[in-house]
Amino acid sequence: MVSEVCASGRRIVVIEPELRGRAATLTKHERFLQSLAQEGYARLVPLPELGLAIERALKRPPSGKRLETFERLREAVGKLA
Repeated sequence: MVSEVCASGRRIVVIEPELRGRAATLTKHERFLQSLAQEGYARLVPLPELGLAIERALKRPPSGKRLETFERLREAVGKLA
C-alpha cells in the first residue's frame, strides 16, 4: 500500500517499524521502506516523532515526485509477449 501512496506525488510520512528484539538484520519490507525514503518518495519517522513529522509535512509543498510503477510493469509485461 505504501508504494501506491508514493505514486500520488503527495507528502508521505511512514512510521518506521520497530526491531522488537530481533537482530539488526532488516526485513525485506524494512529495506523497501528505507529505499523509498532514500529516493525521496517518503519520510520514515519513529512513532514518537509522528506528530512533529506531520506538522512539518503540512508546512512544505508536495515534492511532486511520483513513484512510476506502472511504466515498469508495462515494460516487463511487454517483454513477455
